[in-house]
Amino acid sequence: MRFKLQVFESSKQALFVLASLFVIGSVLDNFAVLRGNWSYNTGGNFFVGIKIGALPLEEYLFMIVIPYSYFNNLRANKKTCVVQAQLKPFSK
Repeated sequence: MRFKLQVFESSKQALFVLASLFVIGSVLDNFAVLRGNWSYNTGGNFFVGIKIGALPLEEYLFMIVIPYSYFNNLRANKKTCVVQAQLKPFSK
């Protein structure tokens, strides 16, 4: 049995999913930093130094780039990805 991999039906749907992931990730990350679960070393050379809320700019860029890259990779490999389902009984 073969399945075609279709990531999104339209670019509008892709934008909605990526925007939803960004908003949810931003809210949860800000909450965790303000609560003290983790922190960022904004005094060092690692970050640009721009903070939006409790997070550095790089964290917001990460939340945009990684999901976009993931879904874009799925779409690019759509022609070569074939999932084969094999039903096998559990062995005792």
